[in-house]
Amino acid sequence: MRIHYLQHNDYVLPGNIIDWANNNNYKLSYTKFYQTYSLPKHSEYDLLIILGGTMDVFEEDKYSWLIKEKVFILEAINANKAILGICLGGQLLAEVLGAKVYKNKQQEIGWFPITKKNNHPLLQNLNTELEVFLWHNYIFDIPKNTLPVLEGKFSFNQGFVYKDNVIALQFHPEMNIEGLKSLLENTNSNIQISDTVQSPNSFLQKKKNFEQQTKWMFGLLDNLIRTIN
Repeated sequence: MRIHYLQHNDYVLPGNIIDWANNNNYKLSYTKFYQTYSLPKHSEYDLLIILGGTMDVFEEDKYSWLIKEKVFILEAINANKAILGICLGGQLLAEVLGAKVYKNKQQEIGWFPITKKNNHPLLQNLNTELEVFLWHNYIFDIPKNTLPVLEGKFSFNQGFVYKDNVIALQFHPEMNIEGLKSLLENTNSNIQISDTVQSPNSFLQKKKNFEQQTKWMFGLLDNLIRTIN
């Protein structure tokens, strides 16, 4: 099985996706847009994972590669590829499917609960409720002809499924402690504690949350693999 991921910042890491791929002896490849990059042919991978990033979907003048990335993502959808989009990746999926992406009323950083809104095979055997890690300023509307599957406390739309093999998430189930430390080292100055922004000391200490979220992520990725013919 061949896994390809799209990475937007050197400090926004694939996290536990690497562990999952290694545990299953899956082949990993990547496109790192912050370096000299190339995109694979769609025949060269089985599962596409679109990671988060600090840029916004509309910043094409600042990050010109966003234009090519959006074309690539739409091509992957039309090629019926299994796809997972995380945070910025989920927003990119929403945009190419015709939905609005816009600034949220409040920033969200920390551990917050999500709940299943609708059942779907991609979420089978996964917790109905789970505390997940969020770090975002922007959110997406649910595109037409998709199924909203997850909802949150402050940002209601937390996930949708398209054509049974494409799933977009607003939160970060790939996040492990190492990945969060990497993110904090580069963006810690942006954190202002509020009702929706927790302190780094508090969310770094939640070892059980990381463990449960990783288990959930592995289950989701296993379910995505089952959609591949």
